[in-house]
Amino acid sequence: MTKKEFVNELKSYFHEFDWRPFDENKILNMLDRFQAKVEPIYILKKVYLEAKPVVNLKENQTVIDAVADEICKEHGITIQELKANSPLGCYEDGKKGCLKYVSARRDMCRRVMATDDTITKIELKKWFGYRCHSSIYHLLNKY
Repeated sequence: MTKKEFVNELKSYFHEFDWRPFDENKILNMLDRFQAKVEPIYILKKVYLEAKPVVNLKENQTVIDAVADEICKEHGITIQELKANSPLGCYEDGKKGCLKYVSARRDMCRRVMATDDTITKIELKKWFGYRCHSSIYHLLNKY
């Protein structure tokens, strides 16, 4: 509603009053002063905040190494056997895909992801020596 529309509505409400140009100007000046003192109100419908966790790569590496030591003790294998990209000579059976190595890698991935949620699959991929992180997804799958 404009100021003129406001004044016209006032005139129609107080129709018995004799309106002069001075009266209209007085009301318009009062509206200007009122509007100058009132601060606008802004209503925000939604606010989106994105908080990214602070990741310390050295801390993540120490967590991965600690979990790897535990896994190696539990499964009776060495760190070289646990890593997927080790040379074939590191494996006693001569096979990287032996069930005990794969189950140890699966336990390692699941335990690391459960221990610290800031560790990414790409960090695990680098630690294991895989070419892509899809191998980590396969190790994390239940079946």
